[in-house]
Amino acid sequence: MYRKIIKTEKEYNEAVKCIEQLMDRENLTEQEVRELELWSVLVSRYEAEKWPISKPDPATAILFRIEQMGL
Repeated sequence: MYRKIIKTEKEYNEAVKCIEQLMDRENLTEQEVRELELWSVLVSRYEAEKWPISKPDPATAILFRIEQMGL
């Protein structure tokens, strides 16, 4: 797949597939490492724009942490 800015869900799925294929390989070449890094950045950027994660309000964050600690 040609590396470019990800703009559609189809391109996103293809990019994730490329990442998975590279991650499954052993002993990546220097070129493959650079390709994996680039795909990771492109996918992260798309995810941040498409599905932003907002920060919780302080009370919700505290309650979540209390729950995690089993208190």
